[in-house]
Amino acid sequence: MEDLAQHDAVFNFNARYYTWGTLSAQTEKIWWIMHGYGQLAAYFVRKFAHLDPVANYIIAPQGLSKHYLKGFEGRVGAVWMTHEDRLNDIANNMHYLQAVYALESAKPHFQHVPKVYMLGFSQGCATLCRWLAYSKVPYNRLIMWAGEMPADVLSNVHETPISSRELLFVYGNRDELIPEGQAEKHFHALESIGLRPQVVNFEGGHEMPADIISFISQ
Repeated sequence: MEDLAQHDAVFNFNARYYTWGTLSAQTEKIWWIMHGYGQLAAYFVRKFAHLDPVANYIIAPQGLSKHYLKGFEGRVGAVWMTHEDRLNDIANNMHYLQAVYALESAKPHFQHVPKVYMLGFSQGCATLCRWLAYSKVPYNRLIMWAGEMPADVLSNVHETPISSRELLFVYGNRDELIPEGQAEKHFHALESIGLRPQVVNFEGGHEMPADIISFISQ
């Protein structure tokens, strides 16, 4: 089709996100958590509900694209991006996360919370790493759970704040979505460029056990 041409339209877009806990002078940690493929933020945040809501304030953005998980009705899940129109998806995610950050960082007490943890699960890792690399929002600890740092961030990581922050790499030793040896391969790739992540390997699959969340929250 010789006359086919692609165009991009720029427009305002409303998207929701969720918080859990109470942001106050007693808040010790702010968590930004990015869900995995096919999850919804409202349910993903419940995995952290065993943490103390006075000491922990959790911010859960949600992927901008949604789909039915089976067929044409029933449960719905969200995704951060696919290979289709990938660069626009990445840009839209960055704009969205910056908008969420602007809203949250303007709240009383936000700027005085001593620790900020960033956690990406599965597909959420790539979006989170890009946001931290290109927006330079302040944080203390990056937690990649059952996911990887994308190649475009990895190749430039020493030019980003990621290289000077605490890094955790978490995965289950029976994760059905991680090919055998892939986690170790990515860990060695991180080491080869001078990153020294703490590895937390647990007995389990593509899941987030409450005791492991409690362990990494220390």
